[in-house]
Amino acid sequence: MPSGRATGPTCCEFIMDTYWEHFEHGADIGVRGVAPSKQEAFAQAAVALCAVITDIEQVATEESIAVSCSAVDDELLLVEWLNTLIFEMATRRMLFARFDVEIYGQQLVATAWGEPLQRDKHQPAVEVKGATRAYGPGHADAPEALRSAGQPVLIGGSMGTASYILAGTTASEQQAFSSACHGAGRAMSRHQARRQYRGREVIDELAGRGIIIKSPSLRGVAEEAQGAYKNVAAVVDAADQSGLARKVARLEPLIVVKG
Repeated sequence: MPSGRATGPTCCEFIMDTYWEHFEHGADIGVRGVAPSKQEAFAQAAVALCAVITDIEQVATEESIAVSCSAVDDELLLVEWLNTLIFEMATRRMLFARFDVEIYGQQLVATAWGEPLQRDKHQPAVEVKGATRAYGPGHADAPEALRSAGQPVLIGGSMGTASYILAGTTASEQQAFSSACHGAGRAMSRHQARRQYRGREVIDELAGRGIIIKSPSLRGVAEEAQGAYKNVAAVVDAADQSGLARKVARLEPLIVVKG
Protein backbone atom coordinates (compact mmCIF):
# COMPACT_ATOMS: atom_id res chain seq x y z
CA MET A 1 0.00 0.00 0.00
CA PRO A 2 1.48 3.42 -0.89
CA SER A 3 2.55 5.41 2.14
CA GLY A 4 0.27 8.22 0.89
CA ARG A 5 -2.66 6.30 2.40
CA ALA A 6 -1.36 6.95 5.90
CA THR A 7 -2.48 9.78 8.20
CA GLY A 8 -0.53 13.02 8.11
CA PRO A 9 2.15 14.26 5.69
CA THR A 10 3.21 11.21 3.69
CA CYS A 11 4.34 10.66 0.16
CA CYS A 12 5.03 8.08 -2.49
CA GLU A 13 8.04 9.01 -4.62
CA PHE A 14 8.25 7.88 -8.26
CA ILE A 15 11.40 9.64 -9.49
CA MET A 16 13.61 12.35 -8.01
CA ASP A 17 11.66 15.57 -7.41
CA THR A 18 8.45 14.02 -8.74
CA TYR A 19 6.02 12.78 -6.12
CA TRP A 20 2.59 13.15 -4.57
CA GLU A 21 1.63 13.58 -0.95
CA HIS A 22 -1.28 13.88 1.46
CA PHE A 23 -1.31 16.55 4.16
CA GLU A 24 -3.58 17.69 6.98
CA HIS A 25 -6.25 20.12 5.76
CA GLY A 26 -8.77 20.97 8.45
CA ALA A 27 -11.37 18.18 8.46
CA ASP A 28 -10.46 16.98 4.97
CA ILE A 29 -7.41 15.44 3.31
CA GLY A 30 -5.13 17.74 1.34
CA VAL A 31 -3.49 16.45 -1.83
CA ARG A 32 -0.37 17.83 -3.47
CA GLY A 33 1.63 16.98 -6.59
CA VAL A 34 5.28 17.98 -6.94
CA ALA A 35 7.27 17.78 -10.17
CA PRO A 36 9.68 19.81 -12.35
CA SER A 37 6.85 20.73 -14.75
CA LYS A 38 3.32 22.02 -14.13
CA GLN A 39 1.85 19.24 -16.28
CA GLU A 40 3.51 16.50 -14.26
CA ALA A 41 2.65 18.23 -10.97
CA PHE A 42 -1.03 18.16 -12.01
CA ALA A 43 -0.66 14.48 -12.89
CA GLN A 44 0.87 13.74 -9.48
CA ALA A 45 -1.93 15.63 -7.73
CA ALA A 46 -4.40 13.40 -9.56
CA VAL A 47 -2.56 10.30 -8.35
CA ALA A 48 -2.72 11.68 -4.80
CA LEU A 49 -6.48 12.18 -5.18
CA CYS A 50 -7.00 8.58 -6.29
CA ALA A 51 -4.73 7.31 -3.50
CA VAL A 52 -7.19 8.81 -0.99
CA ILE A 53 -9.75 6.31 -2.25
CA THR A 54 -7.75 3.13 -2.72
CA ASP A 55 -4.31 1.55 -2.97
CA ILE A 56 -3.39 2.73 -6.47
CA GLU A 57 -1.04 -0.23 -6.93
CA GLN A 58 -4.19 -2.36 -7.10
CA VAL A 59 -5.63 -0.32 -10.00
CA ALA A 60 -4.82 -1.79 -13.41
CA THR A 61 -4.27 0.81 -16.14
CA GLU A 62 -6.20 -1.16 -18.75
CA GLU A 63 -8.67 1.46 -20.00
CA SER A 64 -8.18 5.11 -20.88
CA ILE A 65 -10.48 8.10 -21.17
CA ALA A 66 -9.92 11.63 -22.47
CA VAL A 67 -10.42 14.47 -20.00
CA SER A 68 -10.40 18.24 -20.53
CA CYS A 69 -11.17 21.34 -18.50
CA SER A 70 -10.28 25.02 -18.35
CA ALA A 71 -10.08 27.85 -15.83
CA VAL A 72 -8.89 31.42 -15.53
CA ASP A 73 -5.74 30.67 -13.49
CA ASP A 74 -3.57 27.77 -12.39
CA GLU A 75 -5.08 27.44 -8.90
CA LEU A 76 -8.61 27.18 -10.21
CA LEU A 77 -7.45 24.93 -13.04
CA LEU A 78 -6.13 22.46 -10.46
CA VAL A 79 -9.48 22.51 -8.65
CA GLU A 80 -11.36 22.02 -11.94
CA TRP A 81 -9.01 19.17 -12.91
CA LEU A 82 -9.54 17.29 -9.65
CA ASN A 83 -13.30 17.91 -9.68
CA THR A 84 -13.47 16.66 -13.28
CA LEU A 85 -11.73 13.44 -12.25
CA ILE A 86 -14.11 13.03 -9.30
CA PHE A 87 -17.03 13.40 -11.71
CA GLU A 88 -15.56 10.89 -14.16
CA MET A 89 -14.90 8.32 -11.43
CA ALA A 90 -18.41 8.71 -10.04
CA THR A 91 -20.28 8.54 -13.36
CA ARG A 92 -18.13 5.86 -15.01
CA ARG A 93 -17.63 3.90 -11.77
CA MET A 94 -13.92 3.75 -12.50
CA LEU A 95 -10.68 4.28 -10.60
CA PHE A 96 -7.56 5.79 -12.15
CA ALA A 97 -3.87 5.38 -11.40
CA ARG A 98 -1.95 7.01 -14.27
CA PHE A 99 -2.33 10.34 -16.05
CA ASP A 100 -0.83 12.09 -19.06
CA VAL A 101 -1.47 15.84 -18.78
CA GLU A 102 -0.92 18.65 -21.26
CA ILE A 103 -1.65 22.29 -20.43
CA TYR A 104 -2.06 24.97 -23.07
CA GLY A 105 -2.49 28.32 -21.36
CA GLN A 106 -5.51 27.72 -19.12
CA GLN A 107 -6.81 24.70 -21.06
CA LEU A 108 -5.97 21.23 -19.74
CA VAL A 109 -6.18 18.13 -21.91
CA ALA A 110 -5.38 14.75 -20.38
CA THR A 111 -5.65 11.00 -20.66
CA ALA A 112 -6.49 8.99 -17.53
CA TRP A 113 -5.81 5.25 -17.31
CA GLY A 114 -7.55 2.90 -14.92
CA GLU A 115 -10.21 0.21 -14.64
CA PRO A 116 -13.82 -0.26 -13.48
CA LEU A 117 -14.32 -0.25 -9.74
CA GLN A 118 -14.26 -3.70 -8.13
CA ARG A 119 -15.12 -3.41 -4.45
CA ASP A 120 -13.54 -6.70 -3.41
CA LYS A 121 -10.31 -5.85 -5.20
CA HIS A 122 -10.02 -2.11 -4.59
CA GLN A 123 -11.73 -1.86 -1.18
CA PRO A 124 -12.44 1.87 -1.55
CA ALA A 125 -11.82 3.66 1.74
CA VAL A 126 -13.70 6.90 1.12
CA GLU A 127 -15.79 8.67 -1.49
CA VAL A 128 -14.29 11.98 -2.59
CA LYS A 129 -17.05 14.55 -3.04
CA GLY A 130 -15.25 17.63 -4.34
CA ALA A 131 -13.07 20.63 -3.66
CA THR A 132 -14.52 23.94 -2.49
CA ARG A 133 -13.14 27.34 -3.50
CA ALA A 134 -12.06 29.62 -0.65
CA TYR A 135 -10.55 32.72 -2.26
CA GLY A 136 -9.26 35.27 0.22
CA PRO A 137 -10.23 38.95 0.44
CA GLY A 138 -9.38 40.93 -2.67
CA HIS A 139 -8.94 37.89 -4.94
CA ALA A 140 -9.90 38.79 -8.50
CA ASP A 141 -12.01 35.64 -8.97
CA ALA A 142 -14.09 36.08 -5.82
CA PRO A 143 -17.64 37.41 -6.42
CA GLU A 144 -17.37 41.17 -6.90
CA ALA A 145 -20.04 42.02 -4.34
CA LEU A 146 -18.21 40.01 -1.65
CA ARG A 147 -14.63 40.43 -2.85
CA SER A 148 -13.60 42.58 0.09
CA ALA A 149 -14.72 39.86 2.52
CA GLY A 150 -13.53 36.78 0.62
CA GLN A 151 -15.17 33.87 -1.21
CA PRO A 152 -18.28 32.55 0.59
CA VAL A 153 -17.73 29.00 1.86
CA LEU A 154 -20.92 27.07 2.62
CA ILE A 155 -20.62 24.10 5.00
CA GLY A 156 -23.88 22.22 5.30
CA GLY A 157 -24.85 20.33 8.40
CA SER A 158 -26.99 17.21 8.68
CA MET A 159 -30.77 17.24 9.12
CA GLY A 160 -30.56 18.04 12.81
CA THR A 161 -27.48 20.25 13.04
CA ALA A 162 -26.57 23.80 12.15
CA SER A 163 -25.03 24.81 8.84
CA TYR A 164 -22.35 27.46 8.52
CA ILE A 165 -21.24 30.31 6.29
CA LEU A 166 -17.53 31.00 6.24
CA ALA A 167 -15.30 33.23 4.14
CA GLY A 168 -12.08 32.37 2.33
CA THR A 169 -8.76 33.62 3.64
CA THR A 170 -5.38 34.62 2.29
CA ALA A 171 -3.91 31.73 4.28
CA SER A 172 -6.02 29.28 2.27
CA GLU A 173 -4.56 30.70 -0.94
CA GLN A 174 -1.06 30.07 0.36
CA GLN A 175 -1.60 26.73 2.11
CA ALA A 176 -4.32 24.89 0.22
CA PHE A 177 -4.74 26.29 -3.31
CA SER A 178 -7.65 28.50 -2.18
CA SER A 179 -9.77 25.55 -1.06
CA ALA A 180 -11.66 24.52 2.06
CA CYS A 181 -13.84 21.69 3.33
CA HIS A 182 -17.46 21.59 2.17
CA GLY A 183 -19.11 19.54 4.90
CA ALA A 184 -18.60 17.29 7.88
CA GLY A 185 -18.59 13.98 6.00
CA ARG A 186 -20.21 10.73 7.01
CA ALA A 187 -19.29 8.98 10.24
CA MET A 188 -20.94 5.73 9.11
CA SER A 189 -22.11 4.15 5.87
CA ARG A 190 -25.68 4.45 4.66
CA HIS A 191 -26.14 0.74 5.28
CA GLN A 192 -24.96 1.10 8.88
CA ALA A 193 -27.20 4.13 9.39
CA ARG A 194 -30.26 2.19 8.22
CA ARG A 195 -29.45 -0.53 10.75
CA GLN A 196 -29.05 1.95 13.59
CA TYR A 197 -31.82 4.46 12.89
CA ARG A 198 -35.52 4.34 11.96
CA GLY A 199 -36.81 7.04 9.65
CA ARG A 200 -40.05 7.53 11.56
CA GLU A 201 -38.19 7.94 14.84
CA VAL A 202 -35.81 10.48 13.29
CA ILE A 203 -38.74 12.52 11.95
CA ASP A 204 -40.51 12.49 15.31
CA GLU A 205 -37.37 13.43 17.24
CA LEU A 206 -36.65 16.39 14.95
CA ALA A 207 -40.30 17.48 15.01
CA GLY A 208 -39.97 17.74 18.78
CA ARG A 209 -37.20 20.26 18.18
CA GLY A 210 -39.28 22.25 15.70
CA ILE A 211 -37.59 20.89 12.57
CA ILE A 212 -39.91 19.75 9.75
CA ILE A 213 -38.79 17.00 7.34
CA LYS A 214 -40.34 16.35 3.94
CA SER A 215 -39.11 13.17 2.29
CA PRO A 216 -40.63 10.52 -0.01
CA SER A 217 -38.67 7.80 1.79
CA LEU A 218 -38.26 6.84 5.44
CA ARG A 219 -35.18 4.89 4.36
CA GLY A 220 -33.59 8.08 3.05
CA VAL A 221 -34.32 9.84 6.34
CA ALA A 222 -32.60 7.05 8.29
CA GLU A 223 -29.55 7.25 6.02
CA GLU A 224 -29.23 10.98 6.69
CA ALA A 225 -29.76 10.86 10.46
CA GLN A 226 -27.74 13.37 12.43
CA GLY A 227 -25.67 10.65 14.09
CA ALA A 228 -24.56 9.30 10.70
CA TYR A 229 -22.36 12.36 10.22
CA LYS A 230 -19.32 13.78 11.95
CA ASN A 231 -19.63 16.77 14.27
CA VAL A 232 -20.00 19.68 11.86
CA ALA A 233 -19.23 22.24 14.59
CA ALA A 234 -15.86 20.57 15.18
CA VAL A 235 -15.18 20.54 11.44
CA VAL A 236 -15.98 24.24 11.13
CA ASP A 237 -13.83 25.05 14.16
CA ALA A 238 -10.93 23.15 12.58
CA ALA A 239 -11.27 25.09 9.33
CA ASP A 240 -11.45 28.37 11.23
CA GLN A 241 -8.57 27.66 13.60
CA SER A 242 -6.31 26.43 10.78
CA GLY A 243 -6.93 29.65 8.86
CA LEU A 244 -8.44 27.96 5.80
CA ALA A 245 -11.73 29.85 6.21
CA ARG A 246 -13.15 32.15 8.87
CA LYS A 247 -16.54 31.73 10.52
CA VAL A 248 -19.19 34.27 9.57
CA ALA A 249 -22.61 32.86 10.49
CA ARG A 250 -24.29 29.82 12.07
CA LEU A 251 -27.66 28.76 10.62
CA GLU A 252 -30.20 26.63 12.51
CA PRO A 253 -32.41 24.25 10.47
CA LEU A 254 -36.17 24.78 10.29
CA ILE A 255 -37.20 22.66 7.29
CA VAL A 256 -35.43 19.74 5.61
CA VAL A 257 -36.44 18.58 2.12
CA LYS A 258 -35.11 15.24 0.87
CA GLY A 259 -35.34 14.43 -2.84
